[in-house]
Amino acid sequence: MMLTILIIFLFINGLPALYYGKKYFSLKKNKASDKEFKNLSESMMKSERIVLPVSIILLLVLYFIN
Repeated sequence: MMLTILIIFLFINGLPALYYGKKYFSLKKNKASDKEFKNLSESMMKSERIVLPVSIILLLVLYFIN
């Protein structure tokens, strides 16, 4: 159970990082405008509103399981 929660935790935090990293390097490679980088940044902030609470809840569940 604990290992499963840790794997879910890694997916929740790792997948957005990989996705936005890929988008960032794609924009940088194509020499995108500042507006596109700003849109990417705003999108990242919106996703963090979901990722952070879910991560905290998972860590609390993991703590109480132990």
